Amino acid sequence: ATALATVAAQHMPFEVTDAGLEVVIGRDRMVWLRFAPHPAFDALHRDLAAAFELPPDPRSPHWPHVTLARSRQEAKPPVAGPDLPTSMSIHELTLFRSEPGDGQPRYVPLARYPLQKSSS
Repeated sequence: ATALATVAAQHMPFEVTDAGLEVVIGRDRMVWLRFAPHPAFDALHRDLAAAFELPPDPRSPHWPHVTLARSRQEAKPPVAGPDLPTSMSIHELTLFRSEPGDGQPRYVPLARYPLQKSSS
């Protein structure tokens, strides 16, 4: 948790934009609200990997996203959905615990770390 606080303190809040729906098919089928790549997101991703001594991810740019739905069953992709935001402010890191549940895990927030670097 200390590593998360340290990384968060070194980054300023930022905004991701240009969101669109994307269907991702792998082991699970997921619907993402995917945002355009952002240099601040790439830097945060890189610093988090370094803080936990993980090898750098060769994929770049990274695509910020929010998972809206997940299913292991065959499902039709959404044709249209509700009005969704086209941008989102990133102002903190949240540490979650994944708890097994009926069918899908439940994600429980354990701690929040605000992005605190000032612009001056």
